[in-house]
Amino acid sequence: MINFPTTVIDNFFDNPDEIVKMAASDKIEWNPSPNGSFPGLRSQPLHILDEEFWDYFLFKYLHTFWSEEEIKNKGIRFLARSYFSLISNEHSKGWIHCDYPIMHTSIIYLTPNADPKSGTGIYTKKDMYTAELYPDISKKYIKGEMTKEEFEPYAEKHNSGFIEDCYFANKYNRLIGFDSHLWHAIKHSDEKKDRLTIVSFIDDVIAGDFPITRMKKFPLYRKKQGV
Repeated sequence: MINFPTTVIDNFFDNPDEIVKMAASDKIEWNPSPNGSFPGLRSQPLHILDEEFWDYFLFKYLHTFWSEEEIKNKGIRFLARSYFSLISNEHSKGWIHCDYPIMHTSIIYLTPNADPKSGTGIYTKKDMYTAELYPDISKKYIKGEMTKEEFEPYAEKHNSGFIEDCYFANKYNRLIGFDSHLWHAIKHSDEKKDRLTIVSFIDDVIAGDFPITRMKKFPLYRKKQGV
């Protein structure tokens, strides 16, 4: 079930340069995925790195969907995690995937003057029978167990089973958010710089209703005829 609309917010942070400086500080502990589940490097969870900052930006984003009054009075609670992510141009060809059973995914682009083609595509399967091919290949590549030349033919064949639904260019200080059921991947890019983002995963939300549910319940009212 889709609970959140696909969302794009430009100029999300008031001071994005300060956030980039935070990512460059010696407090960051950059680590690769131990099991090949994500490319590049990620920091320690942001709630450990700077809890006040993490609370600020996640609640700022959640205000897109619920008012201040709803958040306070309805006691909306969430289980989430966020990380700085740094992906080199070695991973220029994305592997289309979804983050389910996570509920919601968001990405904040933090590379100034980035190649717009290094953004994120949202995809749908070509047909209901399309399956994720070679599920272990992407993990092997990320863990360095196969070369880029060996990986790319598999990625090409796997990705050919999907159709691009929409695309978000990599624009500095842009946030995109989407339901984690949706298939997505980085687009092919000739970007020479590393791709810095903040990635967030909302695993669960306790709320009275969700944005899509509320929208679908909205009734049609017609004026009385002949009055």
